[in-house]
Amino acid sequence: MNNEIIGFVDGYKGVKLFYKACLAQQPKAKVIFLHGAGEYTEKYAYFAQWFVDKGIDVFMPDLRGHGRSGGAACHVDNFNDYAKDLDIFIKFTDKGWGNKKTFLTAHSLGALISVFYTMRFTYDFKGLILCSPCFKLRLKIAPVKAWFAAQLYDMLGNRSFSSHIKPQMATHDRQIIEKFAKDPLMHHFVTASFFVEMNKAMKIARRAAGDFKMPLAVLQAGHDRICDSKAAERFYESAASQDKEFKLYRGFYHELLNETKKEEVFIDIYDWIIKRC
Repeated sequence: MNNEIIGFVDGYKGVKLFYKACLAQQPKAKVIFLHGAGEYTEKYAYFAQWFVDKGIDVFMPDLRGHGRSGGAACHVDNFNDYAKDLDIFIKFTDKGWGNKKTFLTAHSLGALISVFYTMRFTYDFKGLILCSPCFKLRLKIAPVKAWFAAQLYDMLGNRSFSSHIKPQMATHDRQIIEKFAKDPLMHHFVTASFFVEMNKAMKIARRAAGDFKMPLAVLQAGHDRICDSKAAERFYESAASQDKEFKLYRGFYHELLNETKKEEVFIDIYDWIIKRC
């Protein structure tokens, strides 16, 4: 991608955040994109290039503890740290590339972070696009493990355990599965602190849905084995947004943007953005 800039920005408490800026020649809008848990921006390179080719800039940070960013792997001390990182990153992109019409687009954990961000910071987004948002887990975690994580949160918050997410649960695309299965920057574990902080954030987001007012699109996988699709639909229904849309992609697994029919989702996102530019 010859229109790509990569680098690092200092996040909250000085944590180095890796980022990619994928730039269109004559941009119509700007997308800030946040990935999900255990992955990193490289998994969305095709997504970024597709939108750049359509005239939309895409800016993607690796979350702290993910990919090439600093911080302990799949760990966060406080969920607010993600929101503070995002605020720093957004201001960084505004300073470097202007604050043209900006859309916050995010997958799974990134979607939860995005909603959490809007509850704590003010920014003039033209819209928020949530892909298979993580408002509640469908993935079954043994009660004893959940209890153990809660205890470790106070005693040893960076102790890790398996996320129980298998690559084949996320997409039907064998090429994606095989490409990232052995990638050392992909993580299949989380820390006790991450697990507890994420659970608290999910509850807060669900309770605050009625206060959400910005333009909203919720795009949900119809066969999501990782996050609860009903929780995503309830968030959409409760949101106070005057401009909101929900779409269920029947048969799709959790990672809409990496599915075999991903371009169907890309087109829907693009059309939604262009109507609001």
